[in-house]
Amino acid sequence: MTEQVQSLQAQLKAAQAAPPALPGTPVTQNPGNLPGISVVPPYTLLAPGPPDAVPKVAAAPVSSGGDRLKLSVSGQVDRMEIYGNDGRSSTVRNVDNNISSSRLRFVAEGRINQNTSAGANFEAQMTPNSSSNTSLTQDSPSSVTNFTPTGGTTASNTGGTFTARQVEVYLQNKQWGGLRLGFGSTASYQVPENDLSGTFIATYPNVADIDGGFAFRQRGAALIPGTTKGTFINSPANAFGPAVGTVYNFMDGLVRDDRIRYDTPVWNGLQLSASLVDGGAFDVALRYAGTWEGAKFAAAFGFADADGRNHAAPSNPYGYAAGLTTPGTGPLQATTIADASANESKQYSGSASVLLPSGFNLTIAGGQRDVKYTDPLGKPITPVYYYGKLGYLTKFWDFGSSAFAVDFLQNDELNFAGDTARSYGIAFEQTIDDAGLELFVAGHHETLSRSFASYNAINIVTAGARVRF
Repeated sequence: MTEQVQSLQAQLKAAQAAPPALPGTPVTQNPGNLPGISVVPPYTLLAPGPPDAVPKVAAAPVSSGGDRLKLSVSGQVDRMEIYGNDGRSSTVRNVDNNISSSRLRFVAEGRINQNTSAGANFEAQMTPNSSSNTSLTQDSPSSVTNFTPTGGTTASNTGGTFTARQVEVYLQNKQWGGLRLGFGSTASYQVPENDLSGTFIATYPNVADIDGGFAFRQRGAALIPGTTKGTFINSPANAFGPAVGTVYNFMDGLVRDDRIRYDTPVWNGLQLSASLVDGGAFDVALRYAGTWEGAKFAAAFGFADADGRNHAAPSNPYGYAAGLTTPGTGPLQATTIADASANESKQYSGSASVLLPSGFNLTIAGGQRDVKYTDPLGKPITPVYYYGKLGYLTKFWDFGSSAFAVDFLQNDELNFAGDTARSYGIAFEQTIDDAGLELFVAGHHETLSRSFASYNAINIVTAGARVRF
C-alpha cells in the first residue's frame, strides 16, 4: 500500500509540473559593430564564423512561432562624456559613443535540418546626441520628434528616434555558407576594424566617430573657397573651419545598405564574402582569424566598387557653419560635413591585429581610393589613410580584463589636395564581466594641415561606459 501511495504521489507531482522545455535552438548572436557582442568584430577570438556570427548559444525564447522559431533579444547602451578644446572654446558634451552606438536587436532563427537554419535579424539604434555629429558649441542637429527639449535654447536630448541598422532575412548552411537579403552589412563593412587590443570602444581608426562634428578653428585670416566654385572669400581669424568628419575617414567598405550578400563556409580560418548593393555597387572581402603558438591573429581585406554612385559635392566645401554669411561669427549651429563615402570611387582597405601570449598587441589598418572626382578647387586627389595601435592587455583583477593602448592615424587628401589630418591617441579600458560592463577613458590630439589656411589643434578627453545585454 505504501508503495502504491508513493507511486500515485509521484505521478500527480509529475502531472502538475511544468512541461519540459523544448530543446534550445541555437540562436546566432551577432558581434561587434554589426549586431554586436564580440570585441573582435567581425570575428570570435578564435576564428571567423558565418556572417557576423559568434559561437551559438541557446537563448531563452521571448516568444516563438508555433514552437519552431526562437527569438533572442540583445543590445547595448554606450554613453560617454567628451571634453573638447579647439584652441578657442572648450566645453563638455554628453554624447552617445558612435564607435559602437546604443542599439537593440531581435534575432529570430529556426532549424530546417541539422546543418541548415534560417531566420531574420532586426536591429535599430537610438543615438541621443551622437558623438559623430555633435558640435563643440551645440548638441547634435538631429531630428527630435518624440522628446521635449529640456529647456533653454538648445535641446540636449536630440537624436531621440530609432534608425535601422539591420533589417534582413538569412539562410545559412555549414557546408555551403550563408545568404543574406535586405538592409544590412555589406561584404566589405568592418574590414578596417580588426582589433584584439581590448580598447576598441575607446579608440579606433575612425576619429570621426568620436568627435566628427567638432570643427577646426583658423589661427589667422585666410582666403578660403566660397560656396560658388572658383570663388574665394576672406575668412577671419578663429573662424570655424572644416569638421573632423570632413577630413578623417577609415574607408569602412560600403557600410550598411540594401544588398544581397553571400559568405562562404570557413576554411582553415579563411572566409570569403561578396555583396551586390542596390543601385549597382558591389564589394568583396577576405577574412582570416586563427591562433599560432598561443598568439591570436585576425585580418581582413576588402575591395569596393562604387564608381556608379554620385559623390555629393558639399554645399559648403570649406566646412564652416552652414548659414553664416560671415565665417566665424555667431554660434556654430551645425558643422557642414562633406561626403566622405566611397561613392564614385574604387576603394581598397583592410586591417590586421595580433595578440601575443604576453598581452602585448599590435593593430594596423589602411586604405586608399581611386576616385573619379576632383577636390572643390578642381585638383586631383588620392584619399589614403594609415593607422597603427600598440597595446597591452592583462588581468589585474579577477572581475575583468584591463587594456592600455596608444594609436596614430593619418588621413591624406580626403576632400582637398594636400590635406593631412593626424590624430594621436591614448586609451584605457576595463571590463567587469559579470555585469557586461566596459569602462573606458581616452585622449586624442588632432591636427590638420591644409595649403590655404592654418588651424589650431583639437584636444579631446573622453570617458564613458558600455553595457551589453
